[in-house]
Amino acid sequence: MHVDHSGRTAKIWLHDCSVARNIGFSAKDLGRVVQLVRDHSNQFQEVWNGLFSA
Repeated sequence: MHVDHSGRTAKIWLHDCSVARNIGFSAKDLGRVVQLVRDHSNQFQEVWNGLFSA
């Protein structure tokens, strides 16, 4: 999942909620982003699968 906000960007893997890339997010803010992704990962995964599954 790509997260962009105010010139900052992060890429979080949905399968394990690990950070693939972070440019500009503080450790505190990145932790909040990861927690939000973790909290909603099932919903994100369902949407992803609905869009891209064969």
